[in-house]
Formats: sequence, structure tokens, C-alpha cells
Amino acid sequence: GSSQLARWCCLLMYGDSLDRSSGRDPIVTLVERRAGFMEQGAIVLRGKDREFSQSAWLTGLLSLVHVPNGADAASLIGQLPLDASIKDAIVDRRGDLGTLLSIVESMEAGDFNGALEQSCSFGPAFKARLPDLGW
Repeated sequence: GSSQLARWCCLLMYGDSLDRSSGRDPIVTLVERRAGFMEQGAIVLRGKDREFSQSAWLTGLLSLVHVPNGADAASLIGQLPLDASIKDAIVDRRGDLGTLLSIVESMEAGDFNGALEQSCSFGPAFKARLPDLGW
């Protein structure tokens, strides 16, 4: 429905940086994976708080939108009509969304110990579920 349409529209913000040889843009693949991880992390963290899990998904998806657009994150994200918690997460890695984003970035870099360490701020139950979040 409209939720799926909104997801596809957000992906359009990455423009036409498609890798013609593989048919798939690596940055789109990365942000889709980030968004999915963050959404699952939000569910583990806050249960059925649909607004938070949608914010987590959007944060992951928009976390690299500045790259193909040749801008810095602060200036591009600052222009978008987003909730302050999403902007703070992307620009300054603040709040729970910022921590989730930092965790997924650590995992992308292969720093699994760093991801585990960062997840401690959410408590032992979240830390224990980290391997189940689909990375």
C-alpha cells in the first residue's frame, strides 16, 4: 500500500547512480540493508512502537543520501522535512536512532566488537539479540 510506495519514493532520492554492468546500485543495496537492520533493531528495542520502527527505517535509508548528491550530510538532511530525531541521528549520531545507526556502521566496517559495545547502551537484552538482527 502507501507504506511500500513511500519506501520506493525514498529510494528515488539516490538518483540514477545505477551501476550499469551489474544492474544494481551498491549504495541502494547498502541503505536498504541498513534500513532493514535499523527497523529490526527498533522492534527489538521498543517492541510494537510502529512510529519508532518507521523512523529507524527512514534513518537508515536516508543516512547516505548525501553521497550521490555530492553534499555533506548536515546541509542536505537539514533541507529535508524530517523529524529532529532523524536529523540528529544522521548528522550527529544522537539519540536511540543515532546509536542504532552507529551500530550498523560498525557492523558494516567489520567492527563487531564495537557494535556489541555500542549496543550495551540499550541493555543486555538488546545486546543478546544483536546477532539475530539479520546482518
